[in-house]
Amino acid sequence: MLVDPAFKPIVLAILPTLAKNLDLLLKCIKSVKDSDFHHNLSLIIIVNDPDVTLNPIDGVKIITPGLNLGFNGGLVFGSQLFESEFIWILQDDVLVNSKTLSDLYEEIISNPNVSMLSPRRRDSKGNFPACGGWVDDNGNITGFYSEALNETRNYKIPKKLNWVSSSGSLIRKKMWDALGGYDLDLYPLGFGDVDFCDRAVTQGFEFSLSDVAIIEHEQLSSSTPSLLRNFLSQNTSQIFSQKKQKIWGTKSISTSVSPEIIAKIAQRASIIIPKLAEFASNDYSHTQALKSKSDYDYLQVKLLQAEAQLEAITQSRIWRISKPYRLLRRYFKNV
Repeated sequence: MLVDPAFKPIVLAILPTLAKNLDLLLKCIKSVKDSDFHHNLSLIIIVNDPDVTLNPIDGVKIITPGLNLGFNGGLVFGSQLFESEFIWILQDDVLVNSKTLSDLYEEIISNPNVSMLSPRRRDSKGNFPACGGWVDDNGNITGFYSEALNETRNYKIPKKLNWVSSSGSLIRKKMWDALGGYDLDLYPLGFGDVDFCDRAVTQGFEFSLSDVAIIEHEQLSSSTPSLLRNFLSQNTSQIFSQKKQKIWGTKSISTSVSPEIIAKIAQRASIIIPKLAEFASNDYSHTQALKSKSDYDYLQVKLLQAEAQLEAITQSRIWRISKPYRLLRRYFKNV
């Protein structure tokens, strides 16, 4: 049962979303509400699209900040609104089972040195995609960790992971506050978990993969347009790499620009990003479809031409005269 976040829950679940795929979002919310968790749990939804209005949902706190804070910003904003012992990071394309949270909670409570615990991710095909990995000193990802769930649920990680996935992660609030949450420079999303884990290590915090907790996460089914997702993957990885090499920096905003102007521009810019990306994705898909149709038509023409040429050859006099020789050749080849 969910409680009002104002009553200092043990776990505060935060779900930033653009709410583009309402079906998926509501399924995620229902799965959280069905959690078999015997401690106070609150769920807040950060609606990043000001043009979207969600109907009230029993037990759920819906908050519209008025601009697109992004995934990272939504988490930071949500964590500042209410007090809790743990933060549970959720995405709108994730489904948790009834035991996911209790498994995470019991495991992290029994390991006081662990401040962040990430569940295994399972897709709709029953596979377990990458849920962690390694980076080098220059901030380049050097490998991903993924291992199928076995009957004994024993996992053997070849070496200590440099990061774990944020999807469904349970994080101690003390760790979150000490690190300032996810880096807002990685706006609107991407590499937040990699960067967060990297900073955690430098400050002596530990993180781990759960031995038992599982979430259902169908990758690429979130409401983020595909072109934007691909661009952000490259852009945020570059920012993280520059941070690791200590060459990243942002210029401060001139004090002569009024807060009102900054707020309005920030709002419009944050809203137009996903809309532009959605438009570009649709245009790209249309262009690719036209190109595929053109390629198909071209191949069909070439196939018809080849069939006509073959028909002409088989009807020719030389083809009939040479038939006995072809038969002899086939016979001796098989002998």
